[in-house]
Amino acid sequence: MNETPCSATFSATKTGFGAAWLTVSGAGTIGPNASASVTVSVNNALVPAQPGSYTGSVLVVWGSNSFTVTVTTERTGTAPVISSATGTCGTGTSSWSVTASDDGSVVSVEVRYNDSDGTPRTVFMVNAGGNAWRGTIANNGKNGTDYRAIAIDNAGLQATLSFTPRTILLLRKTLFVVIRQ
Repeated sequence: MNETPCSATFSATKTGFGAAWLTVSGAGTIGPNASASVTVSVNNALVPAQPGSYTGSVLVVWGSNSFTVTVTTERTGTAPVISSATGTCGTGTSSWSVTASDDGSVVSVEVRYNDSDGTPRTVFMVNAGGNAWRGTIANNGKNGTDYRAIAIDNAGLQATLSFTPRTILLLRKTLFVVIRQ
């Protein structure tokens, strides 16, 4: 509000470091005993992905006067949710499926386990559409231990689900036919 009998020129600008998410618009001339608006907005896509409070400043200047307004935005979030994890340990290859969702977006899913000789294995999953993730590894996965699905979201939050895979047993039957004379 310009509470003087004279017109005044004003400007509003973002100040400080690291507030790329903050947009400010408003500048011009205010008539005597008039007011003007300054628009301050937050671009959520530019707020850092990590949950927390982020602060920026707006400097409003008119004539030889000025004041600063502090703007704070909050990034919240929860860890992903893994609703299912399955694996099929076959001969030579293992197949894995994980269903993971998030309030933001799941950016990676892995299945980790120790194979039968204790060697750590990691299966990097590929998004198969929606919340479904799939992966295979050229290792049978049988008799392994500590099977875990790990999902990580765009904020770096992660969830882990332990599970037991299925093992496919291939039984070979041999039929002997004895012919007696």
